[in-house]
Amino acid sequence: MKSIVVGLGRIGLPVSLVMADSGIETIGVDSNEDLIESLNSGEAPFEEPGMFEILQAELNDRFFPVSWNDISADMLGDVENMIITIGIHELPFPKDADLSPLFGIIDEFGRLGILEGGMVIIRPTLPIGTTDLLIEHISDSFGIEVGVDYNIAYVPERLMEGRAIVEERSLPKCIGAATDRCFSRASELFSNVGGEII
Repeated sequence: MKSIVVGLGRIGLPVSLVMADSGIETIGVDSNEDLIESLNSGEAPFEEPGMFEILQAELNDRFFPVSWNDISADMLGDVENMIITIGIHELPFPKDADLSPLFGIIDEFGRLGILEGGMVIIRPTLPIGTTDLLIEHISDSFGIEVGVDYNIAYVPERLMEGRAIVEERSLPKCIGAATDRCFSRASELFSNVGGEII
């Protein structure tokens, strides 16, 4: 089982490292070149209990930080899971969410050839109906059917800074899946990570 996590901020990086520490080969992707360079040097970009130790243990073994600009189809040939952790809200609330980066990432997955047959997991807080919009967009753009040609689920993160590693391993994973097959695929992934599946 191989995964790609897009967005290595205060949520995405702990999520990536916990997945790697759970035995899942994980490519962590971010557009911040300095961040990727620091991670590849074994430097944690912020303080999070337990994160540095996992980074040291899993770097270039099961965790591979890569710049978004350096991603290639060859690198992602056997990726099964695509986890998106980028924030889409501009603070302060209640400014409207900007969904364009989310759609852009989905389009890039399609261009790279990993969307079909894969499992898309959306983790940031989203407006109601966003997953339906993504399904419609994927159908219109790539002509593939959810639950048949690819899978998608919304699994909102509920992590608190300072406890992100512990909570990703232990908090229940509330899986909102488009179909039963999508739920099964998402459950399989998160059963490796920890926390009750809901």
